Amino acid sequence: MSTEKFRHQLRQESQTWLQEGLIDTRFHQLLTERYQFNELEGDANNRFLSILIGLGGVLLGLGVLTFVAANWQGWSRLLRVLLLFSLFVGVNVSGFYLWRSPKRIVRRYGLGLLLLGGVVLGANLGLLSQMYHQSGSIAHLFGFWGLGVLGMSYGLRLPSLGVFGLIVVNLAYWGSQPWSSISDESFTGWLLHGLPLLIATGLLPLVYWCRSSTVFGLIAITFATTFLTTPRPVHPWLTIAITLPPALLWVYSSHPYWRKWFRKSSHPMADPYQQIARWVTIWFICLLYYGFSFHWVWASNGVSNPVLTESISPAFGVWSWFNVFICFVFTLLGWISLGLKHLTSRQLPVQFINSGLILGCLITTATISVWHTTINPLPVLAPLAFNVLLALMAIALIRDGLLCSERPRFWGGMVLLIMIILSRMVEYNTDLILKSIVFILCGLGMMAGGWWFEQTLIKTKPKSVS
Repeated sequence: MSTEKFRHQLRQESQTWLQEGLIDTRFHQLLTERYQFNELEGDANNRFLSILIGLGGVLLGLGVLTFVAANWQGWSRLLRVLLLFSLFVGVNVSGFYLWRSPKRIVRRYGLGLLLLGGVVLGANLGLLSQMYHQSGSIAHLFGFWGLGVLGMSYGLRLPSLGVFGLIVVNLAYWGSQPWSSISDESFTGWLLHGLPLLIATGLLPLVYWCRSSTVFGLIAITFATTFLTTPRPVHPWLTIAITLPPALLWVYSSHPYWRKWFRKSSHPMADPYQQIARWVTIWFICLLYYGFSFHWVWASNGVSNPVLTESISPAFGVWSWFNVFICFVFTLLGWISLGLKHLTSRQLPVQFINSGLILGCLITTATISVWHTTINPLPVLAPLAFNVLLALMAIALIRDGLLCSERPRFWGGMVLLIMIILSRMVEYNTDLILKSIVFILCGLGMMAGGWWFEQTLIKTKPKSVS
């Protein structure tokens, strides 16, 4: 879909082309009809009107809230409940009606009202819990609020509501202090221990219904982070938490290789989400290696958190390992599918960051973690190994960025390489003169590398066009 900025530029250029005789009137008319040049002023007016209506809606909402707050204590409980219910139903019904309109500007208003309905849902939950004296943490409130908004997103298949619900769920999770809930045997505790599996199985259909890459990216990030911080009672959980999520995300595929065994035709289909999952895997590994590259993390067996040794109920232990087993089965199937695909194609990967490198990094990470936590602590070797692995990932990103002419890969690798050098200079007690020299060299190196990369892009563009 063409952006409004592109349409403005194309209209100006087409008028110049028409005056210079490069195109005729008929072709200019076709461009006008195709890109709807005559509606550009109307779109600008509608946007200005949307801003005014939005500001007016905010002021109207503040006025209503102020009026309600002034008379809230004087009203009966039944009247307050009816008012909250009527507000929630009215906002959502109005938003749904406008959202179904064929006019784009009206649909935009409807979408805004539906998002407001999600906000009203959270406000209603908070006020109702206060009215009926339901005590509990704010994280529980955010959790039920996020589940309600995700339910609305499922029903309407709206990506914006899905993003809103995922943000609220993440706020609920990080506000619940997951490490302190290891012995919580309530429903919230059960939900906390099984949150990674619930995210992977319960929210993944929302991606395909909404067809939103943003929703998938948030789900992948939420899955990896919650798996890393969800409490478990034994030391092997550290190894599982830092290797299983990236291993599963790297082999994620909407069309796995073994799927053709169960269907008659196996036409190649594009997977719009696999690249996102692999990007999340790469940056999860890079950030993990950066955190493990500090010496204090491994000093005095610091990686082994004492919470991991606390006792929990046997039921929680079974439920936790059941989640791990399900994720491990899908990970194993994914790697088998990926291996069969590579054996069939018989093509060597061109990029440095490929399945072989990721598998080697994960095996090395698991080996270091198991050796450090169960056999013999490695306060010197572990940070050295992770610094080498992080430098390898940074160099691989720079090389792939140069090969594919992609700025995110190149600049991501450059930033990682600079962070390695600066972190080691700051972490260890070095002379200020040496630090200043290193800082200057890093700055000059980044400027020189960036200039050289941009010049390389300029030189390779004509070749790619031809």
